[in-house]
Amino acid sequence: MRVACSQCGKEFKRPESHVARSQRVFCSSACYGISNNGRKTLNITGLSNGLPALKRIAAGRRPLIVQPNDSSVCLIPLTRGKVAEVDGYVYEHLSGKNWSAWYNKSTNSFYAVRDEKIDGKMRRIYMQREIIGLTFGDKRIADHKNANTLCNLGSNLRIATRQGNSANSITKKKDGGLKGTSLLPSGMFLSRIMVNRKFIRLGVFAEEMDAHKAYCVAAKHYFGQFACDGKRAA
Repeated sequence: MRVACSQCGKEFKRPESHVARSQRVFCSSACYGISNNGRKTLNITGLSNGLPALKRIAAGRRPLIVQPNDSSVCLIPLTRGKVAEVDGYVYEHLSGKNWSAWYNKSTNSFYAVRDEKIDGKMRRIYMQREIIGLTFGDKRIADHKNANTLCNLGSNLRIATRQGNSANSITKKKDGGLKGTSLLPSGMFLSRIMVNRKFIRLGVFAEEMDAHKAYCVAAKHYFGQFACDGKRAA
């Protein structure tokens, strides 16, 4: 198969099995030697929110980035090829710290975090909490309005209770169903919502979308600004 050199971009032939085994794709030993000392490289086309494309990253390392022309928004490189968005006025304060990308299985999302010794113990500090002013031990939560956990712009952050943060969560269902709905053995769809750790039954519907609409109405009633239809904002 034909592949592009990770260093110079030159196309050349390489066995498909070699490409599958490794991301090291170089046309010559010279390119191998000058490309991050031979570390694996990946190509990133851009960010979903329209910010300028990343150039190249070393796998498992922080990406080399190009800052947006608009200085009001800045990018902070994280590990695992991830990038956090922050406001320009907090960039200088945050960029001097060692931030990493941490994956949370329960929310299926990455977060910008760092470690800091507090009272003699290493603690995990979240970037969004530091920006919004929530110190370690504060039980309140820094909620991302659009559910993009690496978008740490001040306009996208707000203080929430655990219930409010949970209400503004993205659906993670194995069957791919809509938030607030469950398929019954009869083929009908049950709509329900959890409030204060208790389920409230909203009704049974023939169509899943109708059950989901019932959930959305109830979520708006119970959770107000934290109500979420379970879909990630574009």
